[in-house]
Amino acid sequence: MTCITFISIVIYMSRLLQGIKPVCSALKPDKRSCLASLRIVYVGQSSFIGECLHGDLLPICDSRRGLVPGGLQVSSKDFQQLASWMPPTDEYIDISGLFIDLATAPEPDLTVPRFHLEAPYITQVLAKVKALNPAATKLSQYLDYTNSRKIGRLIGAGTGATPTGDDILTGALAASLSTSEIQAYKTLSTIVRTKALETTRASRHQLKYACRGEFASVHLDLIEKIRIRKPYEALRATAEQIGHTSGMDFLLGFLTQAAQILHTKESTCQKAS
Repeated sequence: MTCITFISIVIYMSRLLQGIKPVCSALKPDKRSCLASLRIVYVGQSSFIGECLHGDLLPICDSRRGLVPGGLQVSSKDFQQLASWMPPTDEYIDISGLFIDLATAPEPDLTVPRFHLEAPYITQVLAKVKALNPAATKLSQYLDYTNSRKIGRLIGAGTGATPTGDDILTGALAASLSTSEIQAYKTLSTIVRTKALETTRASRHQLKYACRGEFASVHLDLIEKIRIRKPYEALRATAEQIGHTSGMDFLLGFLTQAAQILHTKESTCQKAS
């Protein structure tokens, strides 16, 4: 039986906080009880991650980091106070009393928009992204949604909380949805779910929601710039604000998958004519 240590922190924290009202929330109503039994497993500069009793992760992010599926977004001030108080711990704690108006927090749509991609734009930007990161580009050669063995080699490939291969796959899943290539999306999702245990917990969380069609708000901001065909420099500036290399790896995966989809459509049209 799991031994749970519930720490009453509401009185202690009231010296610092009068109650945190989340900027926005992606925490489903049936998951809010997780706040009453959370083990802090990671504290970073813009997010910290709690692990629930049943193993799911609950990210709480600084507003500058955006909203992550299955998590909460708080103001920078509240985040700094929380992060300074919450070191990683082996004990389960109750932080539910810190949050007010949780049920009324805005719940943004974290699904990707469907839109038309133009081959010249995708090709031009993809070439520049590939030139910037040869190591990630070498990995992206395995992004072939018709070949499960190749796709499987991406899971957990690379270093970091979310390895390069997983960020590439997340971008590819987003591209499949944005272009309404549902079969490609289903194929990728099936492979990812089968091999998800071969990567980090943070990546499993990210990929799990990507396979449900939900993505972090920072990823959606980047996709929006692709949708309106912003120049490469704008895409790069946005991507480089996402983790150490995660943003650029996500961008590489999105553009590579998009280019494959456009190539397949072009070949199909040529055969039909």
